[in-house]
Amino acid sequence: MTDRHQVNLSTCTNCQNEIEVSQNWTAGGMNDCGGWVLKCSACGYIFHYRLGRDINDSSVIRGATIQDAYDDAVGNKEDVLKKYGLV
Repeated sequence: MTDRHQVNLSTCTNCQNEIEVSQNWTAGGMNDCGGWVLKCSACGYIFHYRLGRDINDSSVIRGATIQDAYDDAVGNKEDVLKKYGLV
């Protein structure tokens, strides 16, 4: 059950393509704070998107695809970002 839902608009930093993200928060849910590595659907640019809480219940609606994710509790952010040359 989603307690809070928000749609965020962002843009690709390379081509300004609009990206729409559905972000969901569930009270009492897992503490899966983190972020994604996204690939712009217009230009193919790979970039970091800090999502915050409930990365597993959130999704990209349009404008990009999720290439990878990291979870702050797991501590894999640096490894994931290095994999894509983002650090």
